[in-house]
Amino acid sequence: MMRILIFMLLCFVSKSMNAQQGETVLYFKNGDTISGYGKLKGADEIKFRKDKEDKYSKINFKTLEKADIKIKDTIISYKLFPITKKNGKEKTPSVIGLFESGSVNLYVKGEVKKVGYFTQQLGGTGMTFGGTTDAIVHYFIRKENEPNAVHIGSNYYADDHLLEDTENVFSECPDLLKKILESSNGYESIYEIIERYNASCKQLYNQTGK
Repeated sequence: MMRILIFMLLCFVSKSMNAQQGETVLYFKNGDTISGYGKLKGADEIKFRKDKEDKYSKINFKTLEKADIKIKDTIISYKLFPITKKNGKEKTPSVIGLFESGSVNLYVKGEVKKVGYFTQQLGGTGMTFGGTTDAIVHYFIRKENEPNAVHIGSNYYADDHLLEDTENVFSECPDLLKKILESSNGYESIYEIIERYNASCKQLYNQTGK
């Protein structure tokens, strides 16, 4: 019985992780682009069709520069990245979606229904995901111009736990992240924390002339 329950849970998680879909523009590495409708599939594929009446065909992200998927009124860019854990151990490369860019980039993987802020929920997530609080969304951060994204955990963890042992990613302004976490008192989302880090770090660089 327990094995059946675990299998059902894994199927649910797999479905929610792969269900992102919407109007899509594919950007191929050879420079070609094509518009239509896409649905993320697994760790490195997208199911794509030009018209809603067409059948889906699978396209591997290894041939793509990126895929822009429209979620409500927001376009999220998905790319295939090498993934590591916080301890540097390599994981399977995966397609993740960009939410915040700057000296530190924030990415997510999971079903995104709506992009928006809300106060501390589900351990600090800053976006509305899925249709229920059971939706699992995983966070990744990547230092600008570095190839790998670091998997920092899911929306079931609090921000201070998610950002533990990530100092090397925030090394442009080493003391800033700690100050932001201390001043936020748990009321800022992971999105807002990284957004504020990027803005404040940029200001520090401008002031010091670095």
